[in-house]
Amino acid sequence: MRIDHDLHIHTTLSSCCNDPNQVPERIIRRCESLGLRTIGFSDHVWQNPYLKPDDWYAPQGPVRFNRLIDELQSLETPLRVLRGCEADTIAPGKYSITPQFAQTLDYVILAANHFHMVRTISQPDELTPAGVARHMITMFRGAVESGFATIIPHILMPMGFWDCYDQAIASLSDTQLLDAFHLAAEHHVAIEITPAYFPPDNDHTRKAWSIETPLRVLLLAKLAGCQFVFGSDSHAISRLEHVLVLDYFVQALELSERDIHPIARSAATPLP
Repeated sequence: MRIDHDLHIHTTLSSCCNDPNQVPERIIRRCESLGLRTIGFSDHVWQNPYLKPDDWYAPQGPVRFNRLIDELQSLETPLRVLRGCEADTIAPGKYSITPQFAQTLDYVILAANHFHMVRTISQPDELTPAGVARHMITMFRGAVESGFATIIPHILMPMGFWDCYDQAIASLSDTQLLDAFHLAAEHHVAIEITPAYFPPDNDHTRKAWSIETPLRVLLLAKLAGCQFVFGSDSHAISRLEHVLVLDYFVQALELSERDIHPIARSAATPLP
C-alpha cells in the first residue's frame, strides 16, 4: 500500500505554528503535489465552557477556529478535505472540547500525552519510568473512553519526560499494552502513525530513544486489532512531505489497506 492521506495538519491558527506560509491554500497545493488523496486540518482548539483554558489555549477558541472553516469553503481542490481538530485530554473525563462541539467536525484527534503543558494536563503522581508509564496508560484509556475521539496521536510518548521513554515502555507488559489497545479497537479509535516516532537526530533538547520502542507499541496495537491513520503533525510547509517517510512503518508493520481506519480512506482507495 502507499500513503495517500495526512490527517494531522496545523495552520497558522494554531499558536504553535510559526510558518506564515502554513495556510490552507498553500497546504492544499503542496499536498496535491505529494500525490495525497485525503487531508485533514487539525488545529488546536479549546471549546469547553466548563473548564477555563490556560493562556496558551485561550486565543484558540471557536471564533478563531471558524476562520479555517470559512476559508476552506472558498477553495477548490480534487483532494478530499476533512475538518478536524486536535483537542486535549486534561485528565480522564476532562477534555478541552465538548461532545457537542466534536459532532460539528469530521473527526477529532484527542491527545493524551501533552505532559509538557504542566499547568493544564494531569501529571504523573510518581516521576519514575514506571510511574510515567502508568499515567500514560491511564490517560490513553481516558481519551479512548471520551466517546468522541476518532484518533489518538503520538501514542504513549512521554512528552516532557523524554529521558525515560525507552524505560517507561519497557516497564509495561505486553498484556497491559494489549488491554489498552483492545479498548481502542472496541471503540473504533484509530492509532496515529507519526514522524514523532523516529528518534531525534538534531534535537539536543531530547534524549534519543530506540526505534524498537515505538515499533513494539505499534505492533501490539496492530495485534490487538487497532486501525491506523498517518499524520505529519506539520506546522510548516516544509514538513508536509514527512508524511511520506512513514512508509518505513508500513513496511515494518506489514500494513495493508485493511489496517487503515475508514476516516482516512478515500472513495478511490480499494481494499484487497
